[in-house]
Amino acid sequence: MRDVLISLGTFLLILGVVLLVLGLVSRVLPKIEELPPILYVQKNFDGVTVGTSPIAIIALIIIYIVLWMAKIVR
Repeated sequence: MRDVLISLGTFLLILGVVLLVLGLVSRVLPKIEELPPILYVQKNFDGVTVGTSPIAIIALIIIYIVLWMAKIVR
């Protein structure tokens, strides 16, 4: 189980870096705003731009529920 958690942590770290890079790229390329909202959503809060992917959030919630259920079954 520990190897699975290490792999999941590595995946989440890489996913976080990708989302961070997407947020930085959005300042340079305004065409990223033309992506469908399920792939990328960008919000501005007092001059700070935050970008996220709803589909990635849904996938992470599903992974969390599966891991939580696996822990309960054990």
